[in-house]
Amino acid sequence: MKELSILRASYSPYFKPSFKKLEQQELSKFGQFQFDGKSSPDILITNTETNLLELKDKKILENTKLIIHPNSGYDNFLNGFIENIDIPVIIGNTIRQEAVVNYCISCLFDHTQKIPWQTSWESRRYWDRPQLSSKKALIIGHGHVGEMLEKRLHLFLEKTYIHDPKKDLYALHQKAEVDYIFICAELNESTHHLIDQHFLNELKPDATIINPARGKIIQLQDLISHLEQYPKSFAYLDVFPHEPYELESLGALKNLKASCHVAGVFDKIDDEIINFESRVISDFSELNINEFLEKYRNLHLQHKLGIK
Repeated sequence: MKELSILRASYSPYFKPSFKKLEQQELSKFGQFQFDGKSSPDILITNTETNLLELKDKKILENTKLIIHPNSGYDNFLNGFIENIDIPVIIGNTIRQEAVVNYCISCLFDHTQKIPWQTSWESRRYWDRPQLSSKKALIIGHGHVGEMLEKRLHLFLEKTYIHDPKKDLYALHQKAEVDYIFICAELNESTHHLIDQHFLNELKPDATIINPARGKIIQLQDLISHLEQYPKSFAYLDVFPHEPYELESLGALKNLKASCHVAGVFDKIDDEIINFESRVISDFSELNINEFLEKYRNLHLQHKLGIK
């Protein structure tokens, strides 16, 4: 196996202190691993903190044959960058897939199935909860997360509609009849501020929105106004237009719950990221390029965006 040079371009603040050392130990078996290199590597590992245009200007991408982006969001690859490089980019949607789906299900049950725990006997046997089997949902985005979420919701709900133009699935017209809206889409020109005042005005007055995807898909001020106007509506937000976000600015809305971009976080995430990187590099070194791209077809960003 040919030795490869691997460069980790940047680290996210949520990594554990041990991540850097563990990643270096695992990936050094493929060749030279560095995180402060100034020459172009065979393989570049990035995250959402990576300034790719800056790396391109510094000629860091000159000899690079593969970019591994072990994140599900890839906003920093857009704005013309991805169309103008001839380097396959493999993204890590599968790493956080189940965690984000579980977040969505947790929000659904938090809103509808709060168990009436007691410390003394309550004779009324009263539990004012809806039957999920009579409820409908709309999933916006049908990638890795959307597909898995649809399968899970099928167990609980009467009907689940899917909207994803990339798969010729169009269901936004069903939004007026659904009880829950799950946002599982990527951020692009068509989804930026998709959830605005016009969209919200067509919902049921008690509809619930759950967003673990990207903050800018929602026009936040429009949502706040909607929640104030319709107190039976509800929203669960894990992402915001800019982060860190001052949650205090949301005021005392009782029908909004916020978390701090944790939907995809779980106890073994650092290990999963390193294992993902190792598998991709191993396959890249052992397969020819056509076999490699076919194996990672659904994680190949250029293919996902319809560029190649």
